Amino acid sequence: MSGLRLIVFDLDGTLIDSRRDLADAANALIEEHGGMPLPVDAIAGMVGEGAALLVRRALSAAGAQLDVERDLPRFLELYDQRLLVHTKL
Repeated sequence: MSGLRLIVFDLDGTLIDSRRDLADAANALIEEHGGMPLPVDAIAGMVGEGAALLVRRALSAAGAQLDVERDLPRFLELYDQRLLVHTKL
């Protein structure tokens, strides 16, 4: 064995379509902040460069205050609850 121990794939948007579940999680977070949900296409356009940036972009677009230490973990919890609801190959 060559010492290779881990292979990681970035599946979102490459091998799977997860935009609806990502948008639903982001919108749930926005609603927890008292904001109005954003269209799925708007949130899908914010995807790229990681979850932290998606959370920052979505909350900013909704006019909500951002608390990175609280909001990123909360988004990940919300996404974990939804990650296979609408996601498909």
